[in-house]
Amino acid sequence: MKFFILIFLTLILEACSVTQPVVGQFSKSKDDFMGEATASMSGTGTLHITSQSGIDCNGTLTRKTSLVSGEGEFHCNDGRTGKFIFTKNNEFGGTGFGTLSDGEKIRFLWGNQASVRDKCEFSDSSVTCSRF
Repeated sequence: MKFFILIFLTLILEACSVTQPVVGQFSKSKDDFMGEATASMSGTGTLHITSQSGIDCNGTLTRKTSLVSGEGEFHCNDGRTGKFIFTKNNEFGGTGFGTLSDGEKIRFLWGNQASVRDKCEFSDSSVTCSRF
């Protein structure tokens, strides 16, 4: 019986998730990107970003032991892969950075940090961010 309760609670935690906006920039190309990250209560999630030049990246994220930070990996349609870390700056958002397989760096804002109007300008299909 305890086994079934454990499975039931695990399924409930997986079902409870939150999706947040992500905006950022590739360092060398200065190519801005936007997308979203979804994280479940269990500490796992997904990331999808698209740059202004059409680079699509998809990945996974985890918060292993902390509620305020985590890490992830992603794969892009231009063949590059990357790893990133993120930190929660307040209750609803934070910052992160990472490195692509070719050495290019990325920096990003997520959650309510991604909505800061003085750092990013939004149009229907793109985002342009000042250097943060």
